[in-house]
Amino acid sequence: MQLGADTSVTTTDLIGLTRFYSNTDDVTFTADEIKGLLNTAQRELQAIILDSMDSWDFNGQEATADLVLDQREYAWPSDLLQIKRMDLQLDGVNFRRAKAWDTATHESPIATELDIRQRMGRLTLAQPRYDAFDDNFKIYSSQAIIDVTGGIFIQYQEQIVDLALLTDIPVFVEFSQTWLARFAASEFFSRFEQPTKGEQAEIKMQRLEEKIRNYYAQRNEDKSRRPRLGKRRNSWFYH
Repeated sequence: MQLGADTSVTTTDLIGLTRFYSNTDDVTFTADEIKGLLNTAQRELQAIILDSMDSWDFNGQEATADLVLDQREYAWPSDLLQIKRMDLQLDGVNFRRAKAWDTATHESPIATELDIRQRMGRLTLAQPRYDAFDDNFKIYSSQAIIDVTGGIFIQYQEQIVDLALLTDIPVFVEFSQTWLARFAASEFFSRFEQPTKGEQAEIKMQRLEEKIRNYYAQRNEDKSRRPRLGKRRNSWFYH
């Protein structure tokens, strides 16, 4: 481990840093135990960052999928955490933004294809809608679904990928990566009932968390900078 390295820390660095914070070694705190806690910490930190941001997107992504004849239900991308927007090319030519829609708030029947098309035809401008479920969504439109290659386009925030290799690097800004190691060390103190050390670790985590929140919140206020999505575009398979 290289403490104070001027480059992004790897999983190996974070494991070493965790042992430094917890005063442990590879016998009392194994690499697999630490790596599991680091991945838990990543999800916790992502939630903190998302809570701190507004117009900016953290770990943004784009994806496309094909519309399939007479099929209204499709699976979300497997790495989706939070959807930003959806556009649909229902006529095979023009994309239109789809609006999120909770079908439970409407009385008209939508049990059949005819029900759906009649109900949607009565909406202003007949804007397409989608109802989101846990792992899939359903499209509602005034027209039938036809085959359209790449007819579904969404922008979303991507789930954090677990640290698997010792050379993996967290996606967070460098100074916040040490929060992951402090989280893992804090869990060690909790497991072995070391309340004093645990409280000290919590205080340090809270101070660093405040700096992280301030950093990401300030990015919203900088109007000269624009949100940047991930560089790659995904395709995903439908059910």
